[in-house]
Amino acid sequence: WGFLEIKVTTEGDFFEINHPVISDTDFLGREYIWSFIIKRSALHRGRNQGRMIFSSGRQTKEIVIRVSPDSEERVDAGLVDHEKEERISLINDYFEMRLGRVSARDFANRLIRITEKEREQEERRQEEKEGFLAADLSPWYHLLIVYGHVLLHEKQEALYLIRDLKNEIEDRHSAEWAFLLYLCTRLESDEEYLRRLREEIEKLFRLNPEDMRIFLMLLDLRPEYRDDPAKKLKDIRHWIMNGYRSPFLLYEGYELYRRNPFLLSEIDSFSRLILLFIYRKNAFTRELGMQLTEVMIHEHLEFDPNILRILKRCYETYTENDLLEQIILYMMNHEKYDGESALWYKKGIDQELRINGLYEAYICSIPMEEAENLPEEIKLFFRYPNQLNYERKAMLYALVVSDRIRDSRTYREYVPSIDSFLREQASMQRLDENLAILYQNALDHHLLTAETSVQLSHLFFVNKLVVVRPQAVRVIYYSDALKEPLMAPIVNRIAYLPVPDRNGQIYLEDADGSRYLDSNLYYMTQLLSGPSCARELKMVTDRPLPYIIHELSCMNVEDGFQDTDLDNIEYLLSSEEVRPEYLKQILPRISILLKRNGREDLLNRFLWEHREDVLEDSE
Repeated sequence: WGFLEIKVTTEGDFFEINHPVISDTDFLGREYIWSFIIKRSALHRGRNQGRMIFSSGRQTKEIVIRVSPDSEERVDAGLVDHEKEERISLINDYFEMRLGRVSARDFANRLIRITEKEREQEERRQEEKEGFLAADLSPWYHLLIVYGHVLLHEKQEALYLIRDLKNEIEDRHSAEWAFLLYLCTRLESDEEYLRRLREEIEKLFRLNPEDMRIFLMLLDLRPEYRDDPAKKLKDIRHWIMNGYRSPFLLYEGYELYRRNPFLLSEIDSFSRLILLFIYRKNAFTRELGMQLTEVMIHEHLEFDPNILRILKRCYETYTENDLLEQIILYMMNHEKYDGESALWYKKGIDQELRINGLYEAYICSIPMEEAENLPEEIKLFFRYPNQLNYERKAMLYALVVSDRIRDSRTYREYVPSIDSFLREQASMQRLDENLAILYQNALDHHLLTAETSVQLSHLFFVNKLVVVRPQAVRVIYYSDALKEPLMAPIVNRIAYLPVPDRNGQIYLEDADGSRYLDSNLYYMTQLLSGPSCARELKMVTDRPLPYIIHELSCMNVEDGFQDTDLDNIEYLLSSEEVRPEYLKQILPRISILLKRNGREDLLNRFLWEHREDVLEDSE
């Protein structure tokens, strides 16, 4: 027993399905009614054929559907027909009656009406197939009709049918005969007569020890079960855990839990089945919910999505804080940090539950794109050192910084924590959109230390790329100025790549080495910006080459170098990372600058070191 999800796909345009996904909660016992619609207008002459594919991830089953509008052929899909759908609907109504949601009168009338109709249809089918005299109908039709009359307290009608059934049922050792005796117990009150009937049914059960139907009758008749509900539950457990996962057994287990909540003493495979049945029927009681809470306090369970769904359904029915606390602890213990979990953590915060780590769990669960309006108590809680991971700290601090004008008081309280965090992240060379907000704020307001400024200078030209191509695993940047390309891995379709020169080329690379040069395959965003910021960082950086390349890429080809560019040119000429071909392209402009400043020595040294290339070009 566990979480199940079946995905349904189709091939064929002449039919359609209503539910493309089936989960374990849709089943009634071992059955689930699957229906689909044949679109007559889409049928062509002759045989139409399609397929439905049911896949659970580990197993796949295919069902072929053939429809011919030119004949009276039925859909050959191996699926349940309308009669079975009505039968399943009746079973659901039976449980609704037991739960008090449908009156016994309404259920009984429907049971009699549908059973009589099915009996007539079966009789007609047998007559057409075997002939009038060969029709041999199951006695269950009349037995169910008698049950309907019993529910309606129509004793005479029931006794009239029972008289005929005594002749109709030939096998006095069968489940049919046992049910007839059971129906008699519902019509009589004489203790001695009831005892004899019960003993007779017990004898039949000994003859048919594997017949669950007789056992269900005895669940209602045995005196020891009324006196000892634990024994009754133990016997039900035996049947269910041996493969008889009938909804009728599950309901009887639920009734025992409902009347005796203390019987729910542990969460095991048996109690899970009962609880899931309760979940499907939305049949929780307050007492059962509180007992479940008590059990959860002492249980150390592996994560089970069904247990979580059961707990949530119970809380939705009875909003008890003790139950809410167990839901939150269950999710936190199993590190459930997602948008849906955030809603439950927020409930706990609103109810002022005292749970260690609750605020951290809430922050870790909020989707990044939905974290704009944090509750005030969250902001107050995280003013001081905390255990959030760096991504969630960056998100929180970025929100505080972005809201500094409206809420300057909170911002001032956060400044020491933000400064410490910023220095730590810069030293580790981390950058994302939230960190960029913190870095940019520090740059704009001159809040950086000298050491942090140097570290941040290495990140100034990093861009965020959102990659559209799902097969891509790496992004590669080729600059006209650099000998070697710059590379960055793609993680969850995002890459962070330094791009000092927008004139370069960006390739996406698949796992097999295939590369694609197409700007439509990604979206690029510059995370840090500002000419003044770039100038300040260039003054302190120990890696000036990206800044020099960036400045040169921003110049027009016709523009000459200024005397202030001399240091840049000297660094370029001496760098081992710069492509000689790039330097030769700007060599005329370099020559003018160097001669004007009496630095022909630099020019001569460059020409000598690249004399072979120069001679080759002159030829």
